[in-house]
Amino acid sequence: MRALHRDHERVVAALLTADLAPIVDLVVWAAPDPDGTQVAYAASHLGRVRLEPGGRHTVLNGVDPIASEDPMAFLPYAAELADPSPSPSTRNAYPLAAERLLSFFAHPDRSPDLAIVHSPKHYFPEAKGHVGEHGSLDAIQSRAPLIVSGARAARRGYADAWARLIDVGPTLAWLAGVPESDLRDRAGRALDGHVLYDFVVPGEAGPVVGILWDGAHCGDLLHLAESGELPGVARLIERGSALRGGAVAQFPSITLTNHTSILTGVGPGRHGVMGNVYFDRATGDRVVP
Repeated sequence: MRALHRDHERVVAALLTADLAPIVDLVVWAAPDPDGTQVAYAASHLGRVRLEPGGRHTVLNGVDPIASEDPMAFLPYAAELADPSPSPSTRNAYPLAAERLLSFFAHPDRSPDLAIVHSPKHYFPEAKGHVGEHGSLDAIQSRAPLIVSGARAARRGYADAWARLIDVGPTLAWLAGVPESDLRDRAGRALDGHVLYDFVVPGEAGPVVGILWDGAHCGDLLHLAESGELPGVARLIERGSALRGGAVAQFPSITLTNHTSILTGVGPGRHGVMGNVYFDRATGDRVVP
């Protein structure tokens, strides 16, 4: 595993100055423990925390900048509308923070030394950005809509539940007739995602159609379906389930990383698509998938 860059602490300190706080929500990275176990870290101008899978936090200084990992944060929809871009990070939520960061930093050639998570309200007009820029680790930007509908769908309507985007591919494959024992990568390792058995029912395998709303906002989509403005989506939900907590995206919560995660059932540390643009250390190339 790669060691921390020799200038790591200097770079982190430079990014966590008070004047950058409106832009820099978090600085995140991973580093090995003495026993070789990789551990995730997050820091803000408020403090620094060590993150382990399962939501285990060890505050190293200041206050925990990731106070919550609740994937159901800012629900119901009215709560999200009341505070659409919570700042500072202590008022936000970052689901599965360690798991997603450890995947992002696991690729030997394509993972960066660290990542800067911009604040929810910030965008970059000088770089042709737009309001609603995405990519963050936070709950709202990471919450993709997830609806399961049709003959093999469990009819649970609007369910107070959540899943992960890496669960979608395995679920579609299982519905199409792939045995769970075959849901493995080419090296024979189990996928990161799992079949969403709570939202499907046993039956004969048949055709499966996946519809991907690229960049769709989970809360907006379900609200418009419930209010009658999206009758087609409402009919899909009547024939199955819509998860109010959606499906948690991999980090960064951007298009090509997550399209690949949906289709493969593994995170970026395994499939290697680290973003819409990333640097490959092995080739020295700037990759634009």
